[in-house]
Amino acid sequence: TVTTPAGNTAVIPATDLTKDPEAATKPNAGNDIVKPADKTEVANPDKLTDAEKKAIEDKVKAVNPDATVVVDDKGNATVTTPEGKTAVIPAADVTKSAADAGKANAGNAVNTPAAKVEVKDPAKLIDEEKAKVKEAIEAVNPGSKVVVDDKGNATVTTPEGNTAVIPAADLTKSAADAGKANAGNAVNTPATRVLVGDKAKLTADEIEKVKESIKAVNPGATVVVDENGNATVTTPEGKTATIPAAQLVKDAKDVAAKNNGENINVDFEKEIVADFNNLTDAEKEAAKAKIKGANADVREVIFDKAGNATVITKDGKVYTIAAKDIFKQRLYVPSNGGGNNGATNTDAKVDKAKLEGAIHQLDELIIKESAKLDAETAKEANALSADAKKVFANADASQAEVDAMVKRIEDFMAKVSPSTDHATPATAQAAANAGQTASAQANARKAAKELPNTGTADSTVAMVAAAASAVLGLGLAGRRRKEDEEA
Repeated sequence: TVTTPAGNTAVIPATDLTKDPEAATKPNAGNDIVKPADKTEVANPDKLTDAEKKAIEDKVKAVNPDATVVVDDKGNATVTTPEGKTAVIPAADVTKSAADAGKANAGNAVNTPAAKVEVKDPAKLIDEEKAKVKEAIEAVNPGSKVVVDDKGNATVTTPEGNTAVIPAADLTKSAADAGKANAGNAVNTPATRVLVGDKAKLTADEIEKVKESIKAVNPGATVVVDENGNATVTTPEGKTATIPAAQLVKDAKDVAAKNNGENINVDFEKEIVADFNNLTDAEKEAAKAKIKGANADVREVIFDKAGNATVITKDGKVYTIAAKDIFKQRLYVPSNGGGNNGATNTDAKVDKAKLEGAIHQLDELIIKESAKLDAETAKEANALSADAKKVFANADASQAEVDAMVKRIEDFMAKVSPSTDHATPATAQAAANAGQTASAQANARKAAKELPNTGTADSTVAMVAAAASAVLGLGLAGRRRKEDEEA
C-alpha cells in the first residue's frame, strides 16, 4: 500500500512485486517490464539533457518493444507496455556518472560480451545459436542465470539478484554484419594475450599491459581491467562491452600449448610497405595471405583504414591484430646515383650527408619505437620525415635549408628521447665515419692482396693505406672545419 505526499493511496498487488525462483529461468525473469543492461552516462544526475533522456528512452525501448517510455529530468523512466502494464525504472538502474564509467564493469550491474554471435535468422534463433549467446554472456557474468529468447534477447540475473536484459542487437549479428569492418562488433578483442604469472591475481603492471593491448585495437576507448584479467571497454561512442580474461591473458602453460598462448597464430613475417600511413590494396592482400597462411582456420580477414586487421575464424571467433604487428615500413634509402636527389648537390656545393643520416635515424625511430609514441607524436614524426625527404630530394635546396631540417630532426628526437632509446643523428654520423675508415682499410688490404708479387708489395700497400688515410683525413678535417664555422 503506497501513500504519496499528496495523500493519494494505492495498492500494488503482490503478483506485480514478487516472483518465485523458477521465474529466473524464464524470459524476462518473470518481470513484465525489464531494464537495459547498459546504463547511460550523464553529466548531471539532477538535470538530464534532452539527448541523455533520449538515449535512456532508446535503451529501455530496445528491451521493451512497442512500450511507451517517458524519462523525467532525473532519469527515472516510466514504462507502459502495449498490454497496459506500467512500471517505473529508477534512475539508478539506467544512469551512471563519468566516474562510474571508469570503474569495474563501467558502472553496469550486468556485462555485455564484446563478441557477437553470428546467426542465420535474427528473428528465429536455433537452439545451437542460443547456446552460443548464453555461453558468451556467462563468460563475462560468472555465476549468473541467463535466458535467451528466440530473437536473441537475453535476460541476465546476477548472483546478487540484479536482473537486466541485453538486447539482441548487442548479442547477435548476421552474415552480412560479419563481413563488415570489426566483423559487426562494437568492441575489438586483441589477437595477442598478455603473459601473466598468476591468472587469478594480476599485478598492477600486468593490468596496465592488458589495457595497452586493448587500447591498441580500440583507439580512444576507456578500459577497466579487474585483477582476474576481465576487461570492460567503453568506446568513444558510449558502447560498453566486456572481454573475458580467457581471451586477454596467458600463462606459461598456455604458451607451451598452442600459438605461443595467443588467440590466433601471429607468428608470420610482417609485410614491408612503402608508406605505413597509406597502405595499398596490394599490400593488404599480401598481408592477408600471410595471416591465412599461418592460420588454417581463418575464414576472413578485414582491414580498416589504419591497417588493423579483424580476423574471423571458421568457428565464428573474432580477433583484431594491430597494424604495427602486420606491416613494417620500408627503410628510406635515398638514391645517390641521380643528380637531383644525391647526398651531395655538387652544383650548389650543398652537403646532404648529415640530412641523410638524420632521415635514417628518424625512420628507424618511427618503425621501432611506434608503440611508445602517442598518436600526436607519431603523427608529428611522420610529417617531419616527409618534409625531410622533400628537402633531400630537392636539387635546389640551399645549405641553410638542409641544415635547418637536420636541426628540426635533432630537436624532435631530443624531445622524445625520455620515452625512446635511439641514437642521435650526430651519433649516426660518427658511426658512418667509423664505417668509412674501416672500409678504406679493407680496400687497402684487398688491393695489397691483388697486387702481383714484384718485391714492391709492402711499399705499395703502404702507399695505398697512406692515400686512403689522407683522403679520409682531409674529408674529416673539412667536415670539422665546417661544423666549427657553423658553431
